[in-house]
Amino acid sequence: TTASGGGGLSTSGSLKHSSSLVAQVPQRELRKPNPNLDKIILNIMTIDKSSKTVVATDDFRVQDLLYSMADKLELKQTEFFYLAEFSAADAVYRWLNPQKTLREENVQANSQLMLKIKYLKFPKKMFDPVAVGLYYLQVQSHVLDGHYLATPPIYIKFAAIQFAITYAGSKSTGTQKITLAEAT
Repeated sequence: TTASGGGGLSTSGSLKHSSSLVAQVPQRELRKPNPNLDKIILNIMTIDKSSKTVVATDDFRVQDLLYSMADKLELKQTEFFYLAEFSAADAVYRWLNPQKTLREENVQANSQLMLKIKYLKFPKKMFDPVAVGLYYLQVQSHVLDGHYLATPPIYIKFAAIQFAITYAGSKSTGTQKITLAEAT
């Protein structure tokens, strides 16, 4: 099973027991759009530029929108994720307050929203394979675009981990699938 689509992140090994932990995450009730208000159709991207469409009304809290997106991604651990709006004028992301409504945050149908991890510190309690995959993709993206600066030895370690994840289980290299924890 892959956690991130094309990343090849295996859920075997140390992440294998995570399915029982993910099952313990409390279920959230998803909010439905208010039938008395105009619907807003939003496309929310993830770090790999894939997107999901979510239907809401402007009385939704940002947190409600996050939960709807998480449901579409089958993301169980949402506590690490936030929504950010891209401002083309400033070329920056603005973090949305989860407790405010879409109206208060001025989110509209043409808003460019992205699901991101706000604080990039690997949490010890991240056991959801989808969350781990999204975390990995965001760190990888920031390293490649120069957002995170590191020393050459750290870059070599990142490259080794990327190589192990990319080619794990490949018949041409004769290797076996590994987990992210085993690669580090």
